[in-house]
Amino acid sequence: MSRWQKWRKDTADADLIAAQSDSDDGGTSYINNQIDSPHSQSDWEERVETIQQNNDESSDVSDVDSNFLFQQSVESESSDESENEKFNLNSNLTTWAIKNKITRSSLTELLGILRGAGHTDLPKDARTLLQTPKNIDIENKCGGKYTYLGIENGLRNVFSRNQNFVKNIKNIDLKINVDGLPLFKSTSDSLWPILAYFDKNISPFIVALYYGKEKPDSVTNFTSDFLEEWDNLRQFGIRWGDQHFNLFISCFICDAPARCFLKCIKGHTGYYACERCTVRGSWNGRVVYDTVEQDIVPRTDEIFLEMGYQADGHQNNISVLGEYGIKCISNFVLDYMHLVCLGVVKRVLHYLKNGPRQCKLGGHQISAISAKLKSFQGLLPSEFARQPRGLNELERWKATEYRQFLLYTGPVVLKKVLSYTHFLTLTVAMSILLSTDPATRNANVDYADQLLLFFVKNCNKIYGGTFNVYNIHNLVHLADDVRTFDCSLNEISAFPFENYLQCIKKSIRNSNNPIAQVVKRQRELESADTEMEFSTCKPKFKINTTEKNKYFLLTSSAFCIIREIRADNMFLADILNLKQTEPFFDSPCSSKLLNIVFVRNFNGTKRRLVEYGELQRKVVCLPHNDTTSSWS
Repeated sequence: MSRWQKWRKDTADADLIAAQSDSDDGGTSYINNQIDSPHSQSDWEERVETIQQNNDESSDVSDVDSNFLFQQSVESESSDESENEKFNLNSNLTTWAIKNKITRSSLTELLGILRGAGHTDLPKDARTLLQTPKNIDIENKCGGKYTYLGIENGLRNVFSRNQNFVKNIKNIDLKINVDGLPLFKSTSDSLWPILAYFDKNISPFIVALYYGKEKPDSVTNFTSDFLEEWDNLRQFGIRWGDQHFNLFISCFICDAPARCFLKCIKGHTGYYACERCTVRGSWNGRVVYDTVEQDIVPRTDEIFLEMGYQADGHQNNISVLGEYGIKCISNFVLDYMHLVCLGVVKRVLHYLKNGPRQCKLGGHQISAISAKLKSFQGLLPSEFARQPRGLNELERWKATEYRQFLLYTGPVVLKKVLSYTHFLTLTVAMSILLSTDPATRNANVDYADQLLLFFVKNCNKIYGGTFNVYNIHNLVHLADDVRTFDCSLNEISAFPFENYLQCIKKSIRNSNNPIAQVVKRQRELESADTEMEFSTCKPKFKINTTEKNKYFLLTSSAFCIIREIRADNMFLADILNLKQTEPFFDSPCSSKLLNIVFVRNFNGTKRRLVEYGELQRKVVCLPHNDTTSSWS
């Protein structure tokens, strides 16, 4: 779209907003009743970028911009209506500008047009409309630029924009993320945010920002403001209205380099790099680990705090985190997004495509796998961020695509291609550890642990002696996090943070003072007179009769196919009982344990009405051998 076409579109949108505001009664709220699953990669980004129109509460003047306060001397009803119209126009324009990421110059130009058309109460400049702050407190620190926004400030902004949700909680368990975010391809400059979040329904928020050519030169200086405020908040908590919240740090969720930085330990290529046990690596063109059960001696928080692992080279210096009660072993999770998706699964596929002769697949096999993957395009439910791509694009796959391959498409396309049972041990183990059903997960976590140990011990036989690097070895410790935090690995993954980092990156429009740009966009979002949606207001998944969105698992463990949507959350559906299905695989266990089944035909289904409450979860239905289907 050319700049002129974009200008005309923006002008038309603004005129429409102005026209709607003239007839707005100030009492209607529109809520989108569809939402992507929490598994969607774009879920957090949409939640941050989408600002919903809020009910106009004219009686609460504290929520209204000071430029549009009702004058106490208003004497006529028509004057009240005029003030309402002015407020609605400003609010609608602000919402529209933030939602569509309108540049400051374009918005200023539109304001000029609207003022010329008679809306003289509008400000002349976009910065006035959006309440953009003039100055941002930025200091030189850690070898770059730094600003601190604060934990309490972030929480209060979350509370104010999610008031109905906050009423239902008492304690706040913060999950903390630190990561480097490269901003530009032409330079090494990167942004290092400290992020926090405490619930899957609410977006992360920024605690601090560092920007420089390298990572911060001192973890002590970088985290000092954060740790000092945290020390105060953990003692006194935080009060919001008549509510008092106790604060806890549940865990740190970071990739391996960031964990090494925060904990002051050896990098992931070192001989004693493992953060959970004292096993020593060996050199085989790179540091590899021959994992044997008797070599797995767990590291402890107490010994770490006393610098007891400095002798073997694991600890470089004392980490400041320990001084504030943060446990550098048990409070740091092994994030499965980086470890499994971008680590193990990516390595498996690269070895199958370009690895040693003993495991490398032939060109026709690679082509066949790619063709099958491409045939699934359009069949995965709308909650998936991406549809499958072929192995020819493997270098461009994202973390969600590796997860998709591990849990859904991989077991189908790899059948009868390679050491299938070995791959399935990883699929089954991760499916258990990612299960959202506590009973199923807790009953099988030890079994998942055994499967991961089996997978690691047999990797050398299948992929060669150079395969078992840091990520592969750490699979044997993954089940410990499920036991420690008593939750699914999905709840302690970096996916929400990674998606939010992309929102931060998109808010930076040029290389001039990126920190100020990010903070200003945050302040504009906070000043918008709206309340953010949270996903508990919406259905858990999209439901329609299209091929990709019509298959569900019922609470009775039967499968159903939606044929017609009726009123009052009722659906006409074909029911397929579990007895009418077969296991898709039998080793290492029956696939029915994971609700993965093989369906030869749908002739035995029975049609009946199904209530919304009966829909337990959405399932994927993929073709197999042209005439049959597999469910997962």
